[in-house]
This record gives sequence, C-alpha cells and structure tokens, in this order.
Amino acid sequence: MNSIEHIQQAFVAHVKATLVLEDESLLAQCQLQLNVDETKQEFGDVTTSIAMVLARPLQRSPRDIAQALIKDFSHPLVEKVEIAGPGFINIYLTEETISLVAKELFEQKESFFKPDNLEKKYNYSLEFVSANPTGPLHFGHGRGGIIGDVLGNLLGFIGHNVTKEFYVNDAGSQIYKLGESFKIRCFRLQVSMQQ
Repeated sequence: MNSIEHIQQAFVAHVKATLVLEDESLLAQCQLQLNVDETKQEFGDVTTSIAMVLARPLQRSPRDIAQALIKDFSHPLVEKVEIAGPGFINIYLTEETISLVAKELFEQKESFFKPDNLEKKYNYSLEFVSANPTGPLHFGHGRGGIIGDVLGNLLGFIGHNVTKEFYVNDAGSQIYKLGESFKIRCFRLQVSMQQ
C-alpha cells in the first residue's frame, strides 16, 4: 500500500465517521485524485469531489458537506485541507510525503498503481477487430484492435483473468461464396481475353 492509499483509507474512514450515510456504497466514489495538471497546482496535490457526490443523497449543499469533512480531518502525511469552488476538497501533502511518494513510485514502478484488495476477480473474454475479409477494411478495424488490446492489458494488470480473441474469418459460407465469386470473375476475364 502506498502513501496516497493510506490517506485515501483514512479519509474514507473519516467520511464514514463524520456523515450518516444510508447507502455506504457511495463511499466507493470517494476517490482521491492526484493533481498532475501543472497549470492547477494551486488546487492541492490531491483532490476529491465527494462532497458534490453526497449532496443529493444527504440533501445538503456540497460546501456544507465539505466544511463538515475538513473540520476535523488530519493525517500525518497531510499539510492542510481546503475547499474550492462549489465543494471540491483539496489536500496538500507535506514535503516529506511528496518525497516519499516519489520514492514509492521509483521502487514500486507500475505496481504503485495496482489496487491492493481487488474484491472480485472476473473472467473476461475480449473479441475485437475480426475484420470481415469479404468487405472493405476501414480505420475502425485498426482503432478497434488498439482499444481491445489496451483494454485487455488493463483488465489483466488489475488482476482479472483475460482471454483475447481475434477471429480471422477465413472459413465458412462467406469465404466459400467469396471464393466462388472470385473464381467466376477469373473465368469471365479469361473468356473475354480469348474473344
């Protein structure tokens, strides 16, 4: 578990302790997002929109919810917490935390981004591209190949079982008809050349 996930867990526990939620599944939407936009660094290092997500179910304003959440939240890795706009919660990390996160990224590499506790693993069978050889190929066939392959890699990365399938479509009645029509066309060309 990395430092951001530690803060995430503490913040979710704080939301749960601070607010009375009839539907605790809403806590799944309480995700802390790293602020990687260089032009928006004044909005903190990590941000969440949970106050806006909870506004309708709790029938309160997002800013009111945000104020209740930041009032008593503290964490050793967090320097300060502020509210921005309609109810975004911006979290500023300490200098030591930023160094720690950089070290974790360097040491853990891509596993830094893997969830530790994937609750359910699913089996996925992805079939993509499968261009029909009896019709014209187009840009969508190439795009579908890229998207399908990336999606399969992503699902596998986070722990699911993935089978990728690509049908060549080189058998069956369509191919038989294509072969027959090609043979007839060749026969007609041969006849016309002999005349």
